[in-house]
Amino acid sequence: MDSKKIFLAIALALFGVISFSKGASADVPGVVQRQLRDACRKFTMYEVLYGGGTTFFEKYGGDNYIATANWISSDENGDKNINAVYEKKNFELSEDKRVFYINTAVLPCKNTYQSGSAVNVRINAGRHDAKYLITSPGKAKGEAGQGASHSYGAQPGELKRTGVITVIVKSEAINKFKDGDFLTFSLHQCAKAESGERVPPYPADKDPYEYVDNPITNPGNCYSRDISIRISAPIKFNVESSTKAAVLNSSQSIRSDDTRFKSNGRNNPQTAKVGQWVSFKHTVIGKDFNKPDVQGFGSYTTFRNNGSGDTTISNHGGFIWRRYGYESRKTLINQGLLTDTVNSTNENGEIFKVTKQMAGKTICSSMAYSIESQPGGTDNRNRFNQRTNEACVYVPYNFDVTPCVKIDKIKNCSGGDIDVPTDGRIPPDSNNGEEIEVPDNGTGTSPIRYKITTWRVPAAREGRVTVNNRRDNENGDTCAANNFYSEVYQVLENCRVVREDSSGRSYDRNTRIADFIPEIEEGAEAGTRYCVALSISPYKMSDTQSKADQEANNNQWRHSAPICIKVVKKPKVQFWGNGVFSRAGIRTSLSPTKEGVLGSWVEYEAITGGNIRNFRTESSQSTRRLAIENYTSIGNFGQGAPSIDSVISSIASKFPRQNTNNSEMTVNVYDDTEQIGGFSADRTTKVIYGKNLRIISDITNDDRTVNSDSDFRQIIIIADGNITIDQNVKRIDAWLIAKGTINTCAVNGLQNIQNVTTGNCNEQLQIRGGTLSNTLKLWRTHGSDGKTASSLSEPAEIIKQSADTYLWGQAQSGGQGKIVTTYTKELPVRY
Repeated sequence: MDSKKIFLAIALALFGVISFSKGASADVPGVVQRQLRDACRKFTMYEVLYGGGTTFFEKYGGDNYIATANWISSDENGDKNINAVYEKKNFELSEDKRVFYINTAVLPCKNTYQSGSAVNVRINAGRHDAKYLITSPGKAKGEAGQGASHSYGAQPGELKRTGVITVIVKSEAINKFKDGDFLTFSLHQCAKAESGERVPPYPADKDPYEYVDNPITNPGNCYSRDISIRISAPIKFNVESSTKAAVLNSSQSIRSDDTRFKSNGRNNPQTAKVGQWVSFKHTVIGKDFNKPDVQGFGSYTTFRNNGSGDTTISNHGGFIWRRYGYESRKTLINQGLLTDTVNSTNENGEIFKVTKQMAGKTICSSMAYSIESQPGGTDNRNRFNQRTNEACVYVPYNFDVTPCVKIDKIKNCSGGDIDVPTDGRIPPDSNNGEEIEVPDNGTGTSPIRYKITTWRVPAAREGRVTVNNRRDNENGDTCAANNFYSEVYQVLENCRVVREDSSGRSYDRNTRIADFIPEIEEGAEAGTRYCVALSISPYKMSDTQSKADQEANNNQWRHSAPICIKVVKKPKVQFWGNGVFSRAGIRTSLSPTKEGVLGSWVEYEAITGGNIRNFRTESSQSTRRLAIENYTSIGNFGQGAPSIDSVISSIASKFPRQNTNNSEMTVNVYDDTEQIGGFSADRTTKVIYGKNLRIISDITNDDRTVNSDSDFRQIIIIADGNITIDQNVKRIDAWLIAKGTINTCAVNGLQNIQNVTTGNCNEQLQIRGGTLSNTLKLWRTHGSDGKTASSLSEPAEIIKQSADTYLWGQAQSGGQGKIVTTYTKELPVRY
């Protein structure tokens, strides 16, 4: 039997799921109806080919009892034919159109009822393009021995559709088939005379792929046939798009393939320093075209975003493009300040210079675009209203700021103590916007967090020096025991943050830091400090850092050097029974009170080669009638070192510099530094010579009964260097003569001003005897610690020359040089 006869006469009801039609010829297209009628008569049939022309299909003798035919439609109802013997049409394959249907119809040719079944109906798996097809039901695709089945029964002249197979083209095949390609599959079926539901298929050994005229091995006249459908694919192609940024050192045009163009996005932007240039380029390239020559049009808009939303930079409303068959890739857009632009506009708008005002900003650019092809019906889903990636640069901050509090004498951003008496006032903060110093050669600062911290340092910690340098760390807890200020002072009292701002706003440069210094408390002990400091974060960023590095800098804190108001007293000194001479000048302190101005004084005259400030004479708190300034001395007196040498020479002539011990005098000579003290005047004269002498305990010349001038005693201490007096010494009944310095409170023998505290030097010192030195350092702090006249005027040192000094000198002189008292008059007591 001819293969095509089998196919048509037995069951061209092809490969279908058995599904009885509605029995209406309306379900069968006219070209298929005509094919069935021609198959029932004596007729030679020719098949129409794709592209025109025909080819011989079959010759019928007019003796068929039933005619069957199949066709492929693009709709489920079978109305829209795309492949039948008498008509061929293209199948429009796209993502939205990838389903076709295999339909079967029968027409009894004789005046008899006809019935039967088609079995093993399938698309042969593994052949041609079967891998791209999915059938419904699933058994309509398989191997030998498999397949769907259907039965049919038709009355004489009844034309009806008897079965449908749904075939789905897989998505992965959409881009495989280009326009004009053929989708080919192998269709298979066998025939059985029986009909009804669930007619079983032939087993594999009786289901040959190719027709064999053998009732034993091929009882069902099984047969496979290739069917091809010509694809009509819409214009399809893909695009790849990108936006990239190049950081340049000047404004210049460069090629689009320059390696300086990078696609770093918002999460890892490139770094662009102030003064550099940033050039953006936007590119769209077409690829994977399914037709040789394609043309169309496009449009785009480029945007720039610095964190405040998109700003339009360039806009091209429409341009024409065309791709020729030899181009595998087609550049559709190359927008920017480039040497190889394509459909570009406003090129200079895509480059800008980085300025200081941009510091801290992430600046990104992207492009919205649409690419369409002509004619219409193009699959534009991946090319219409698309947007490129963002390419971004980060403009780094570049600053190194110093928290700086300027007040009173502290004007260079260093710390320190400002001495304020117990009844004094805190000096005002003359801030003119310099509380944070920002160098001019950098950018503005990032949003700065700041804290203003205050605390009290007790008088017992007066020896802990206020540092004049800042400290950098990652500790924002300014009162913490392990932070800067606690480490400096060891103990902080009443530490608290009095003002802070973590809102991200810029620092208010009008904030007056010193205005937050706590008020001095009533009864505050001298030596107590009230401190304030400014801490800021971040304090430093460099333009060599990335955005991530600069964000990490927010953990860093810079703590300013503290400014402390130190409660102080102004110690006084009184000179009794003598006058004072200073070659360079005299300056002491005054304590203004409601009871008057209290200060230091001398009982008699004050003579100086310089000026006298705040020092009184005549044992007065208000007068200075015996103050003689800018005095030019004559002779040895008042000549500094020569005068001291002259006095020492005179004493040495009377009491030679050699160790002596007799009933009248004792002379001790020390060649190096020596500690002395704890003795009294046990001879008429006791003289001590030394290089540097340290007085560590009291030296006394007690009162005694005297019967003549020779009964008076004196102690004379002479140093070629310094005479230092320890802090616990209260009384020295001796002359003190030093070529260097006399220091009244050298703590543990050391002349360290930092050791001068109320805790160390608060003992009153009385010196009964004259003093002569190159420098006199009165470092005692006793007195001046109240608010009454008596307490404020109580001196720290009293240096007095009593009458026994003169009477002893009377006994030592003798001869013609004696001064004889001829007249005396009682004077008022000192006040």
